[in-house]
This record gives sequence, structure tokens and C-alpha cells, in this order.
Amino acid sequence: MDLRIRVSPRYTAGGPEGRAVGALDGAPLAGPRPGLPPVDPVFVKWHDRQVFKHGDRTVPA
Repeated sequence: MDLRIRVSPRYTAGGPEGRAVGALDGAPLAGPRPGLPPVDPVFVKWHDRQVFKHGDRTVPA
């Protein structure tokens, strides 16, 4: 599953730390630590709908 970090277009920041967060948009998400399960695509879809409020991401199975 190819997951990428998304930063809300509403996010604004003036300092270098905040701009670093914005620069993460589209970066690949690191995989799980050894011995831990991968992220469930169902949870990613839930997070988009309920937290990120977009629900438009296509999540590979």
C-alpha cells in the first residue's frame, strides 16, 4: 500500500518549523516498525472522512 502524508490546504505557518510541516505534503509515509502490523486501509478511509474531512483519497487495497 502506497500511503502519502497529506497536509491540509488550510494549514498555514510562518516559521521554519511550520513550513517544514507543509513541505511534508505528498511525502511517503514510513512503514510500520518491525513486528508491528501495517496500517489498515479501512482506517485510512475512516481518518479521511472523520478527521481530515476529505474522504476523496483512493486507498490501494
